[in-house]
Amino acid sequence: MFKGYMDESDSGDDVLQAFVVAGFAGNEKECERVESAWKELVKPIGEFHGKNFFKRHTDGAMAGRYKHLSVDEAESCVISLIDLLSASQLEPMGMVLDSKCFMMLSEDERRWMTSAVNYGKSWPMEGAPSDPYFACYHYCLTVANEYTPEGELIHLTFHRHEAREGNAKKIYKEIKDLGGKWGERLAKTVLFSSQYEAVLVQAADLLAHSIGQAIKEEKKRNRITNITLEKLAFKRPYIRVMDVKSLDTHLQKCPFRRTFWKGCPSEADFFEQLRCQGENVLAIKNPDGLYLTHHIRREKVRVVQELDALPFPGRGARNLTDCREDSTTNKRVSDENSVNS
Repeated sequence: MFKGYMDESDSGDDVLQAFVVAGFAGNEKECERVESAWKELVKPIGEFHGKNFFKRHTDGAMAGRYKHLSVDEAESCVISLIDLLSASQLEPMGMVLDSKCFMMLSEDERRWMTSAVNYGKSWPMEGAPSDPYFACYHYCLTVANEYTPEGELIHLTFHRHEAREGNAKKIYKEIKDLGGKWGERLAKTVLFSSQYEAVLVQAADLLAHSIGQAIKEEKKRNRITNITLEKLAFKRPYIRVMDVKSLDTHLQKCPFRRTFWKGCPSEADFFEQLRCQGENVLAIKNPDGLYLTHHIRREKVRVVQELDALPFPGRGARNLTDCREDSTTNKRVSDENSVNS
């Protein structure tokens, strides 16, 4: 059996804003060993809380629940916790999302990034387009599934957040039901707990808070943040940054796309151009970005205009029906469905 522990964090200013969900996963025995060691090592500061630990007075002294400690005492304790995690077999995983860019997307694009169902009558109620947490949460579920060995299940615990738990459980079930590379190895249910009940949520807090600070220049980060990033985040296979360029790549698979950025490689195709102009267009793409054909009853179609299918010179006649990359390949469609002049 495998276990995972996740927490969230947000950070930023008027220019840059980031939202993070991150944590650690590993086999049950290793999780229990690290949890036991963590309880001993953390005693000098009691518990680890990112927002309280990184908050300092103007003179640099510790504040809040840690105000009785010197900076050296507090930081020495946390460095020992970082070393424990770095030397362990636990795998860091998580995603930091440019939350300002996320909120610039259309509602359907944000709904697509935070849900795990196909378009249907319930679409206006799916996902969480106003909360970037669920885009990061979605990623953590799928990479936890990917990380878990075949034949095993992973039991995930997220930091308790009552306002999000209902939707989080719904999305978890949807991804679990998808199976395969998305949710085949997820346990039946997802858990939510405090950092007191699930001690390794404190470790997730340390990682999530530090990753969220990665948007700052290195010289403006706390020393502990830089150590955490170097030992637990940078060049790790399951840590992902979703900035503008990554969003541009990710949205290439989105059937509702209408957002594009200058300087990014993606360009709007015909359907996306129509959508950008305000047309209500739903066109389904497969994971490679190719559009899929629909089989629609003829009486449901309103003919606006009929066109001849003509090849583009030098383009390999890709617009001919026998060159489609779908089930019609190498077959001419019937007269009833063909385009007539």
